[in-house]
Amino acid sequence: MVTQRNGANLLVQLLEQHGVTHVFGIPGAKVDSVFMALKDSKIELVLCRHEQNAAFMAQAFGRLTGKVGVCLVTSGPGVTNLVTGLATATYEGDPVLAIGGEVMVRDRLKHTHQALNGIDLMRPVTKYAAEPLNVEMIPEVFGNAVRAAESGRPGAVFIGLPKDVGLAPTDIVAQLGVGRRIRLGHPDSREVSIASDLINQAQRPLLLLGLQSSEPCYAEFLREFLDQTGLPFVSTFQGAGAWAEPRRGRQYAGRVGLFSNQPADRLLAAADCVVTVGYDPIEYDASIWNKEKSRPLIVIDTVPSDQDRYFLPAAELIADIGLSLQALAPKIQRNEDPYFDGLVAESASELAKTVADGPAFEQFPVHPLRVIDE
Repeated sequence: MVTQRNGANLLVQLLEQHGVTHVFGIPGAKVDSVFMALKDSKIELVLCRHEQNAAFMAQAFGRLTGKVGVCLVTSGPGVTNLVTGLATATYEGDPVLAIGGEVMVRDRLKHTHQALNGIDLMRPVTKYAAEPLNVEMIPEVFGNAVRAAESGRPGAVFIGLPKDVGLAPTDIVAQLGVGRRIRLGHPDSREVSIASDLINQAQRPLLLLGLQSSEPCYAEFLREFLDQTGLPFVSTFQGAGAWAEPRRGRQYAGRVGLFSNQPADRLLAAADCVVTVGYDPIEYDASIWNKEKSRPLIVIDTVPSDQDRYFLPAAELIADIGLSLQALAPKIQRNEDPYFDGLVAESASELAKTVADGPAFEQFPVHPLRVIDE
């Protein structure tokens, strides 16, 4: 006897077609149909002890791969327990697809077991939140959700799956192209010219690398840009770090700190032109590092920056970050400033000395510097 395909089978087929390899979750009555469908799938199911853990694991997976990390939970408290994890993924720019169970469509206005309007709950902490009200809507809701999660500034999205929609029989087959990622193009040539002129006129230009600069797809573009231009750079806690530094020189001056007390902060304060790459003010508020500064700011990002009196860019390259770096690099002619170069070398030396202290820490729990050393 051949088992009739249902909405849950269709959803799992869409996940497979999109290249999903792992799902992190906790079973429950409203989403048991999806867990059953996963039994016959090549996708690996990772059972978690708490829904918040599932969300954070999906976030880590999304950050490492650049594709959606997926978490799957039941209705009611299963959905509410996702909120912190999804908010974190959205604010930190990591692609996550959360699937949460919902009561049957016919019961959505009743006070019944684990009834909850998960869509309204999730809208403030996600880029997209919707539910298919019938099985025919599953591919459309899935496609819009995944495109929102992986495009522009990545973030979390939420699909609410009513129990009866997951169980509804269907012969719909997932079409190719559902959830296809939106690719950004080249930056505006006028903005590239403005940016290059500002950098070339500056004596102490500096790059500030933010969270989106660390995406794997930009790695080679970033290394090539730093190698071609020789510009020094610092980074936020989420931004690309020492791995991006070309082997030939010491351009990396470390990470800026929340209390503006790191070697990199001294360099940031001394710069007369700052180029942010994939930076979001949520990482390090501009009122801390750019207050009472009249220097030009240049933004390289996938989304326009919010207007802020401490962060008003003189040029914005809103496009694919890699293509923006590629377009800007040949136009840069860096001016050398002995004092500023000395600060870069001093910061790099201080970092190296701090890391070298790692072997001296033998206590338990293990000190972070010991981990870095080993």
